[in-house]
Amino acid sequence: LTEASLSPQPTVTQAVRRLEKRNLVTRATGTTDRRQRIVGITKTGSQLTRKLIDEATQLESEALSEAGDLSALIAQLSALTKSIEAVVDRPMGVSDGEAI
Repeated sequence: LTEASLSPQPTVTQAVRRLEKRNLVTRATGTTDRRQRIVGITKTGSQLTRKLIDEATQLESEALSEAGDLSALIAQLSALTKSIEAVVDRPMGVSDGEAI
């Protein structure tokens, strides 16, 4: 969870504890490694997640309803994403295919 959230371990632990207190997630100890914690979503957590996703989708739809044609912007963002991914996927010390 720390990697996925780009957050330090103590921050994630506190967030999970708060979610557990609200009955949104459960925590269990790992079966093979007692240091491991397995986090699962509860039925209440799943229902809240669905509600929040629905609300976010509605807000997004409303925000974009007056945006007009976004195809040019989407194409530019796609090209930018590919350029960034090419740089990120490149081995360290390599620039434009040549060693530094």
